[in-house]
Amino acid sequence: MIKRYNLFIKEGLIAIWIIASDLLTKLAAFSLVGDGNSYAMLDNIFSITCVRNMGATFGSFYGQKALLISLTAIVCAALLAMLVLRPALPKTLRVAVLFIFGGAIGNLYDRAVYGSVRDFIEYDFLKSMFNFDFAIGNVADIYLMVGVLLLIVYIFFGYKEGDIVNSGWKKFKADLNV
Repeated sequence: MIKRYNLFIKEGLIAIWIIASDLLTKLAAFSLVGDGNSYAMLDNIFSITCVRNMGATFGSFYGQKALLISLTAIVCAALLAMLVLRPALPKTLRVAVLFIFGGAIGNLYDRAVYGSVRDFIEYDFLKSMFNFDFAIGNVADIYLMVGVLLLIVYIFFGYKEGDIVNSGWKKFKADLNV
């Protein structure tokens, strides 16, 4: 029973760290640089460019705040349920889900409180080296991307038949007794 709570406490602290690091970096960037302003951190590498994204990735679903809030809330609830109801999920999958959950909550908070997502990381090196004008993002986007990459790695290299179906409390208790 204690190990179960230790798992949830550890993962809860990781989720809090992910969400707090996102929200604090957004606060710092917008406080120091200012909405609509830009500051070159490393010439031709990256800049702090404070913009508000009224949509999702690359501006998709622009102006669809209610839809984006609803979908994100549903996905976050499903991810949280997965973590709680399936405690014996493989570690790589749990970490992937935590990163996706934390990043999604950070951007969900912005949409709910500010009506848009605060973005500030501009990847200048993509423009200067590859002539590729990439989207401006934030720390939550980085966590989301890492989570998705971990999920892909898990699917291709770690997935075994029954991983998710057989990862409930019964399996978790059996693993603790081993």
